[in-house]
Amino acid sequence: MINRDMLYTSEQRSNTRKWLVLIAVASLVGLAIGVLLGSVAGGSPESVEDPRVGELESQVEDLQSQIEQLQSQHGALESEASTLVSALEAAGRAETDLRSQLSDANAKITTAETALSERETELASSRESVSGLEQRNSELTERVNALQRHVDGLEGLPEAAENHRLLLVEMRKDPPDTREGAFEYWNTMKDRAVRANPGLSSPVDRVILKIDNFFDWADRSPNAEPTSDEYIAWLAERITSGAAGYQESADAFFKEALLSTISHLEAVVGRLN
Repeated sequence: MINRDMLYTSEQRSNTRKWLVLIAVASLVGLAIGVLLGSVAGGSPESVEDPRVGELESQVEDLQSQIEQLQSQHGALESEASTLVSALEAAGRAETDLRSQLSDANAKITTAETALSERETELASSRESVSGLEQRNSELTERVNALQRHVDGLEGLPEAAENHRLLLVEMRKDPPDTREGAFEYWNTMKDRAVRANPGLSSPVDRVILKIDNFFDWADRSPNAEPTSDEYIAWLAERITSGAAGYQESADAFFKEALLSTISHLEAVVGRLN
């Protein structure tokens, strides 16, 4: 953009030079007219017809014509100067407007930069919050998975606990004194035992295998009043016939069943804790 002060100074110098030229020309014309008039006034009638008078008059006319041209140029220069001043003023106003717009733009940039800084701060805070939430979600997911595993481990406990309860109920009953009752009792016991713990199947089978041995021996018991030898022989037969194995197998089964129930209860307590 052209500097307003420089335009004004250049215009002022140009106008000054033109005025100096006009003043010089006007002085010369005045001097010439004064010389001419002096010559005419101080001379004799014969001097009026001097050829120099006509030459001076011609020079005066030329000078007057030049003055008129200079005056016309001066008017044109004044008009041009006025136009330049108007243009300069318009340029000044435009510069002021541009400076105002620039100031507004700078203010908007500052506001935008401040808003951007605030948004960046909020974004950083949001990222930290999201990171914290993700960490919390990961922890909660792990806890949920652990609880799910715990629940999955507890799913079979109620049924297993009920099976052990039914086994204990059956174990509290006294074995029947008849062969048929004993088979029914131990077959029911086997069903309860296998449901509670499949590993109890073999111990209860060993008891069932000894039922006939026991009741065969019991059927061979002496009369109501046996001799001591008969009674001793019968008691000895309890071992050799395998009848004693019935009670031994039953005792072993009851021990295994109680151990299984205790182990199950300990497992339940451990999982609940």
